[in-house]
Amino acid sequence: IKRSREDKLRVVFLPNVPRSASEIDIEDALEKTVGSRPRVNVVRDAETGMSEGFGHATFATIEAADLAKTQGLELGG
Repeated sequence: IKRSREDKLRVVFLPNVPRSASEIDIEDALEKTVGSRPRVNVVRDAETGMSEGFGHATFATIEAADLAKTQGLELGG
């Protein structure tokens, strides 16, 4: 699947995600911080299903993605 430049700009890499955080936890935190709920994908180990500690968030707009990059993400864990 080929993505447009705009689609790529709406995706934010999420490094150092606590392994205990679920996609919903991250979506909730980003929505609270940015005001826009993204779709989150946490990368998981194929065998164990455990989080690898990073993921990606896709926002509805480039502006929301940019705001997420500047605001950061506060999660416990």
